Amino acid sequence: MPHHSEENTGPPKTVRNLFLAESSIIGTGAFLLGSLVGTGLSGLVNQVVKNIFEVPHTYLNPLIFLHTEKNPFTQAERKLPVEYPFTDQVVLSVNLTLPEGYTVDELPKPLLARTEDKQGMCRYVLEQKENKLTINYTFSSSKLLYLPEEYPGLQNFWKVIAEKNNETVVLKKL
Repeated sequence: MPHHSEENTGPPKTVRNLFLAESSIIGTGAFLLGSLVGTGLSGLVNQVVKNIFEVPHTYLNPLIFLHTEKNPFTQAERKLPVEYPFTDQVVLSVNLTLPEGYTVDELPKPLLARTEDKQGMCRYVLEQKENKLTINYTFSSSKLLYLPEEYPGLQNFWKVIAEKNNETVVLKKL
């Protein structure tokens, strides 16, 4: 009867080495692609901002990368629980410098929204100092399971967040 060693319980060494080499190549490729996309996005954002400021009134969504555009919970009622596969946290901080000749005409109001059990929270604060605009956005959710009777509160929480994510700053040309 062949003797099995307790030490070597994983896949053969060649398979492990191939996996590590492949993972390394994929990781490096993803990093390089991310760097290129990031550089391209930076140029795109600069061009968009430049074009925006060529009109007398400008409507600008300060959350360049929206957390959510619309409420994901649109059903009137829910029979089964809502299950999340993981907890979630989003923290965005955006600093904008207004171009010369522009002033803020209207800012979205701050928001602090929480789920009824306080395990979900969204905070949105905008501050203006001279020609600088700072936007701080924090979202966190630590609950993984919402029962059907908790659905209306969860639905309203996401409705408020989606509406706030779509609000704009109104800039006026002097």
